[in-house]
Amino acid sequence: MGSPPGATRQVPRRTFEALFRDDGVPPTGPMKDELRAIGLDLDALQPSYPLPILRLAFEVARRHAFPALPEAEGFRSVGRAFVRGFKQTPIGWVFRSMAPVFGPERTIQTLPRYVGSVREDLPMEIIAVGERRYQLSSPDGGANPHFLAGCLDAVLETCGAKGGVVEVITTTADGFSLDIRWG
Repeated sequence: MGSPPGATRQVPRRTFEALFRDDGVPPTGPMKDELRAIGLDLDALQPSYPLPILRLAFEVARRHAFPALPEAEGFRSVGRAFVRGFKQTPIGWVFRSMAPVFGPERTIQTLPRYVGSVREDLPMEIIAVGERRYQLSSPDGGANPHFLAGCLDAVLETCGAKGGVVEVITTTADGFSLDIRWG
């Protein structure tokens, strides 16, 4: 469920801690300066930040860490890097340990719980649409579907799915949908 009208949606500091680490997107001096300019000081993280700061931080990470990639692939690479960093956090350690045991089916089905640990207000629906195939839909038009597709690439790899493919099906001002499938 989204925030009530007028409420400022917040993102917990652990989201930034997962992204900006050596196994995620290692922050360089110029990147840290630009992050500080948008209101995110990695050396003095606050308990939470407004959602627009997260969106700006993804953009900064993409431009600094993956400057040669087209925008969509750059955001997808930031998503993969985020999951690498997330797996080093306490909650991510649980995910990293359990995903291979659960396998792709159960991991995809429990995805909203893990997403909720880093962004509590991202509404999503995951529906089985065939054998080893799911569709993820979200009415959040401000979320970056390419970032989430990259996260799902890394999730499928973590849970041992062979031949994983995540495609952005639609993206509009009213939301997006992804097709998730594997061997």
